This record gives sequence, C-alpha cells and structure tokens, in this order.
Amino acid sequence: MLENKHNHSRLKEGEKANRTMPPVNRFYETDVFCLNSTDTVLEAAKAMQKHHIGDVVITENRGGKSIPIGIITDRDIVVSCIAGGKDCKTCQISELISAKIITAREDDSISDLVKLMANEGISRLPIVDEEGELTGILSSKRLFQFFAQGLCELTTISHQQQERESKTH
Repeated sequence: MLENKHNHSRLKEGEKANRTMPPVNRFYETDVFCLNSTDTVLEAAKAMQKHHIGDVVITENRGGKSIPIGIITDRDIVVSCIAGGKDCKTCQISELISAKIITAREDDSISDLVKLMANEGISRLPIVDEEGELTGILSSKRLFQFFAQGLCELTTISHQQQERESKTH
C-alpha cells in the first residue's frame, strides 16, 4: 500500500481567504474515472481513450470510501512509461504515481486553488469532502473557461458606458 501525504489547500493561521470568487463546487467535474494502483498503464490509457479524458484518478477503498491516492495523466504515460522504455502492458500505475497527492476541499475558494495549482505546477486537482473521499476533479481547462468568460464580460463595460452616456447627452 502506498503511503500518501494529502496536501489540502488550507490557509495558514491568520491568513484571510479571498471569498469574492465562488467556491470550487461550481466548477469541478463530478464524473471522475478511477482505477486502482495495481491496474496497468495500458488499462489507464485505454480508459482515457474510451472516455475522452486526459487523466485517471487512482483511488483505494478505505472503509467504504473512495480515497484518492494518486493521479495519472496522458503526459505521465508518454514521459514516464513510453519514453522511459517501460512496457505499458505490465507496468503498474503505482510505478508512475508519486507518494504525495495534492487535493482540495469542496469548500475551498477558486482563488486559493488557482494559487495552489500554479505553485504546484498541476493542471488537474482531485476534490475531496471533509472525510477525504473523492467528489470530483478540477481542471485548469474549466478555470480558463471561467476566467475567459469573465474577461469577455469586462470588455462590454466601455460599450455600456458609451450607450449610457449617449442617452444622457
């Protein structure tokens, strides 16, 4: 069994959370494909192909709860397995995942998670409940979509100001 150290995105004592942004539960995907660490890299690759996804969360059952212990991405398969000369048919996922998984809580703010993802250099973040059970996954793609929409909305400000000014002058 892998020993994992969860690194939840809790703020340090005395720090204030930026609560001007919505909580993560508005953005993460709840339909997460999971495998066990003893499954092969080939099984992970086939699951990614079948489900059109770029990652698989690796979980283990602890007391009836699905606890994330790692994540494998399409990039991990290419860089660590194929380019590393390993056989995808026999290489177990446990050989590629690190012993430290970074997770976030359902009630974390988006601004905190953006900082966490940037600091850790990760583009996918498993989301867990207060008991550590997997509830979803947040991707940088979803965050890009959210922020891009906000930026598009900001571009309408000058047009709206001009319309308002034309009505008053």
